[in-house]
Amino acid sequence: ARRWVVPPLRCLWVPAGVTHAVTTIGEAWVRTVYVRPDLAMSAPAGVRVLQVPPLLREAIVEITRIGVLDASDAVHRALGTV
Repeated sequence: ARRWVVPPLRCLWVPAGVTHAVTTIGEAWVRTVYVRPDLAMSAPAGVRVLQVPPLLREAIVEITRIGVLDASDAVHRALGTV
């Protein structure tokens, strides 16, 4: 029942279990990262637009390039920590 505008250098935090859809107007790059609920305990409650610092942005770009992080890989663990 809400619409969110997510400008560059921002992200939309959508907690697990929240039904949602993504619509873009024009060409846009959209990257989606899923976080296990047990790892998101300190995340904000509810849907929110958040600022994305440069380090986090680059981590998100790399995580989406990889696809699924492997806990047995040290680099993957470091990206997950970020």
